[in-house]
Amino acid sequence: MGFLCVLEFSTPHPMVKKLCSLPRENLIDIPIIIADLKNESSILIMAKKCRVILNCVGPYTWYGEAVVKACIEAKTHHVDITGEPYFMEYMQYEYNTRAQESEVCVVSACGIETLPIDMGVLMLQDSFEGQVNSVDCYISFGYEGPKPQKGASLHTGTWQSGWPKCKIKST
Repeated sequence: MGFLCVLEFSTPHPMVKKLCSLPRENLIDIPIIIADLKNESSILIMAKKCRVILNCVGPYTWYGEAVVKACIEAKTHHVDITGEPYFMEYMQYEYNTRAQESEVCVVSACGIETLPIDMGVLMLQDSFEGQVNSVDCYISFGYEGPKPQKGASLHTGTWQSGWPKCKIKST
């Protein structure tokens, strides 16, 4: 039997309420498990009831580690959709050995955010003779639309993950 696992913050998110109120004919007999991101024991309880967790909590730099840690402890595979280099590298550095010892797969970058770069690298490999050893990728942010935009044109999650674990003071 599968479970629909939902991670949320201490205060119930409107999307969680909406998800829980979906018509059950599409989710017949699938229990919904709600875990609080600020309560590591609830994340562990959720992870113990699953074989694989698709983690969509971003920004992962701030909220993802507790889920990876619980998955390894519960021997549950972990897949996420992040494209945050700091998070991916830190999870590999910090948890790779424990994941191997627990025979758990921790897989990052399975989302649309990484697809353009992956496709670009594949096209590059197909276009050149020989072996591609490395590729540097650059991203620029901007806004082109019908109305002039005031303020930032960058999603706040992207901004937060670009400044990992730093406290930013406003001036």
